Amino acid sequence: MQSLLAGRYRLRERIGRGGMASVWLARDEVLVRNVAVKLIDPELARDPEFRRRFRDEARAAAALSHPHIVTVHDYGESGDTPYIVMELLTGSTLADLRPVPDVERVIGQIASALAAAHAARIVHRDIKPTNVFVTASGVKVLDFGIAGDARMGTPDYLPPENDLSPSADVYSLGIVWFEAVKGRRPGPGETLGGLQARCVAPSAPDRPTAAEIAKALGVDAEPVAGPDAVTPRRAVRPITRVLTAPAVQRRRVPIAAGAAAAVTAAVIAIVLGSGDDGSRAALTAPSGPVGSTASPSPAPVTSGPATPGATPPGSSSAAPAVPPPSPPPTARQVRARTAPTPAGTVEALTRMRRTVDEGMAVREVRSDVAVDLDNIITALTNEVAAGQRVDLRQRCTDLRQKIVTRLGEGGLTQSRADTLLHELPAV
Repeated sequence: MQSLLAGRYRLRERIGRGGMASVWLARDEVLVRNVAVKLIDPELARDPEFRRRFRDEARAAAALSHPHIVTVHDYGESGDTPYIVMELLTGSTLADLRPVPDVERVIGQIASALAAAHAARIVHRDIKPTNVFVTASGVKVLDFGIAGDARMGTPDYLPPENDLSPSADVYSLGIVWFEAVKGRRPGPGETLGGLQARCVAPSAPDRPTAAEIAKALGVDAEPVAGPDAVTPRRAVRPITRVLTAPAVQRRRVPIAAGAAAAVTAAVIAIVLGSGDDGSRAALTAPSGPVGSTASPSPAPVTSGPATPGATPPGSSSAAPAVPPPSPPPTARQVRARTAPTPAGTVEALTRMRRTVDEGMAVREVRSDVAVDLDNIITALTNEVAAGQRVDLRQRCTDLRQKIVTRLGEGGLTQSRADTLLHELPAV
């Protein structure tokens, strides 16, 4: 077949077929490259509501940019048939690989792709081996363009609650994980233990997030999205930043508020070190209520320490006094900031996390306790691995107290608690 689709994509041969679509090897005559074109089944294409959902999901998937998500190049309709144009992949689906090499890396990359989609509020809803392509450069997750319909999904991979939420994707990933290791789908209640068992927990709140799975398996889970991705917005707040050169002291500049309405000023102080004179330049950007005509003069920035209670030059006597300097840090705080992290800390924390997961798998750790401890241990592990300065002694004391408290609540067995306490990093 050498049909020209939309005057641009020359269909050459069909290379795949599923229940809802067929995939064709095609040639993009405009950009002169081979691509994959997915044509939706004509029966489904007759449903206007399906076409609308398919178009919306395709647009959202196209906005995602991630190394483990197949790239969507184009979307359109030829006659009454919707189509998607994607990158052409070389490799095999996970269903064709037995055994699956380097399973944890593969599962971690799938989880990383799902984490990016979930951050953009997209749920795949049909994670299964045939929708995971393994290439020489890593995993590519397929079919984000047709996922998201509550009527869709493969029953063998759906969670008990059959809910359209990120936890449903995590459950499906747990089934795929089991199948990649064992070569078959699990029987009722059958798991591999550890993190995989948490993925297929009967209750959705007991499952980890896709980002947590990726990080646990050593894969970067930072979401990467295009400019049109749908991402949660955060409230924008005025920020005052002070940039200082090393060994140069900075002074706080008081900002007076009017009696009738508060006037907000963002002050950016840029300290420039020129030779040994330590010269400084200050820029003040005042702002106020609509209709305000006040235009306060920039407060001068001078060298030398501030004197408590002193009135800055050019300010009225009503201006608030400069607050006293913060008390010096205690010896303990200084040690926490400067002392190097003991060797083997990450390894010890990793053993603790494994002990928690294994305990939950054999019902020696209650699921909610496992999630609680995992979150604490993972956060500390990430901070230490990133080279951040942490008060390790205090954090380990807090973790010890958490284990003892949970033991007293009956959330884990004495033997499992003893193992965790023994594995605490030496500080």
